[in-house]
Amino acid sequence: YFANNGGIRLEFNNAVLGTAWRFQAATGNKDNFEITKVGTGEIEFRIDAEGNAHLSGLLYETSDRNAKTNISPVNQEAILEKVIELPVAHWAYKESPDSYHIGPMAQDFHAAFETGDSDTQLATIDVGGVAIASIQALNQKLEQRNSELQAQNDELVERLDRLEAAMDDLLPRAAQR
Repeated sequence: YFANNGGIRLEFNNAVLGTAWRFQAATGNKDNFEITKVGTGEIEFRIDAEGNAHLSGLLYETSDRNAKTNISPVNQEAILEKVIELPVAHWAYKESPDSYHIGPMAQDFHAAFETGDSDTQLATIDVGGVAIASIQALNQKLEQRNSELQAQNDELVERLDRLEAAMDDLLPRAAQR
């Protein structure tokens, strides 16, 4: 437990590697929690007063097959149908009314897909999984439709070939009269 009348800074130095990491909170006039690699001038991780997390790198979520249980395939067509019905809105958080976003409400997503621990939060891994399943379902629909159109096209080409052959048979006779 650390308490004082200003910002809090805790620094860890690795003498062997010559690197240091700084953890600091509420520095200057900012109410942030920050993790910084000392000497880079960059903030690698920050949580601001509104609860937004900022990263200077990538966010990785565990998705290793070995870390999972109860694995079963999804019905891509059913997921696509739910996505089609899912309300998507343009909105802003009450704490940041000038910063707009586009997306579903967690309650609607949870009701449609029954994922996650809460109906007030979305897990990016679930949103991504739903998007991938929907793309796969759309691809299947497009492949099926393409096959149908190709079969129709082949039939029309065959009919046109028969018509042209019939016309070739009729035209020489008409020219002989």
